[in-house]
Amino acid sequence: MSSSRYYSLLRSADSISGHIRDLISENKFFQIISHIDADGISAAGIISKALARENARFSVRIIKRLTVNEIKALSLNCENKAYFLLDMGSGLFEDIFQLLQDKTTVFIVDHHETSAHQESDAILELNPHLHGLNGSSEVSGAGASYILAKSLDKRNMDLSPLALVGAVGDVQDKGNQRTFTGLNNDIILSDAVNLNLVKVVKDILLFGSETRPIHLALKYTSDPFIEGLTGDEDKCIAFLTNLNIQLKKDGDWRTLSDLNQEEKVKLYSALVTYMLQIGYDTKVAEQLIGTKYIITSEEEGSTLRDIREYAYTLNACSRLGYPGLAVSLCLGDRSKPLLEAQTVINDYRQRISQYISWLKEPGRIKETGWLKIIHGEDVIDDRMIATIASIYSRITAQSENKVLVCFAYKNEGDGIKVSARGTDELVKKGLNLNQALKKTLGEMGLTENEAGGHDIAAGAEIPVGSEETFISYLNKIIRSQIGEV
Repeated sequence: MSSSRYYSLLRSADSISGHIRDLISENKFFQIISHIDADGISAAGIISKALARENARFSVRIIKRLTVNEIKALSLNCENKAYFLLDMGSGLFEDIFQLLQDKTTVFIVDHHETSAHQESDAILELNPHLHGLNGSSEVSGAGASYILAKSLDKRNMDLSPLALVGAVGDVQDKGNQRTFTGLNNDIILSDAVNLNLVKVVKDILLFGSETRPIHLALKYTSDPFIEGLTGDEDKCIAFLTNLNIQLKKDGDWRTLSDLNQEEKVKLYSALVTYMLQIGYDTKVAEQLIGTKYIITSEEEGSTLRDIREYAYTLNACSRLGYPGLAVSLCLGDRSKPLLEAQTVINDYRQRISQYISWLKEPGRIKETGWLKIIHGEDVIDDRMIATIASIYSRITAQSENKVLVCFAYKNEGDGIKVSARGTDELVKKGLNLNQALKKTLGEMGLTENEAGGHDIAAGAEIPVGSEETFISYLNKIIRSQIGEV
């Protein structure tokens, strides 16, 4: 590990943790506000656990996005209170500074791109981008939260698996054979492995491969989501039967780990062939072989034992309106919440399958310039449009090397939710979707802070009816970024 590379970030965490200790000693109440995805939920779990161990008073709120109006609301009710903004806040630093600087203390723990800003003793930010690290690939919001929690008390090193859950939730397992890179690997995974909290295994990446019957492991696999198999038990059984893979031995269901090498090769080859036939990108199909991260303290057969499945569970709960359930799981509740989560997961898989099938209908996907465009209208839930964007970008956009832009009408209030996904190759050419979406909104006369994210993935909100204008400006800006005329 090149610890010197992370020295600046770690030193910043030490400084901020000192401020947290001071506020705890003053009996301040901490309000944790975090993002609705798996990374944000994991971050909330980490900071909640860390504060609980200090006997601090706190509450947790999970929100879709941070807005200037939300910050204004916080400024009206902050007496004897401090705020944690997790997996959000960096893009709105100036607004936070102007509205809260003289009223309270705010801890921004984020990994999205941040804007240049002045230093402040009241508005404290821990962000890898401020220390020369890539928050898009090297460390997530949960990872930054873990670094802060670890600085607060070394006991919090047992939260390292949760930080990895957040990283997977933000698709940061992008190294060779789906490994972690950067700080995720060098510090967080290292801590988890050294404490025997996480076991690293190379295998076919099916969910529950150690304990579930093969057909169920295939049915439950959602990373990647395999259209036509994920969520459909009968089709999974038929798929395996056609390969002459024996599902039972001596009356007992066989698991993936029970298969011999020849059977595993046969299964992997058949899955890759199937995925390519239905339009998946080669790189995505080949990633079915990779690195698994198993949380050793979770019971065998649990949906939380595999880190990817854990992240999927948190996404399902939060995206379908049960963020409290997701936070409970992160805090260690394994009784009723785990049973409830399974019902939510089944609903989540079914919805994704329905949305993907809907997108297969003629005319659903349009292309113009550098963009592939999906308009989910009021069919795709706006809470899930980011999930659909991520899944569908893996199916086609990578091979075609285009930016996928997805729209969906907001469930609450007027407006359209936008989720955009780029490709690694376009990022290497200069694509930065965070900047592109902000600039697009600026060209449209809208507030740039309504957009935010990373170079390869970003989101925004725009008025209903402005989609064509948005597409026109975005195409021009992307063309400029990657140097095409």
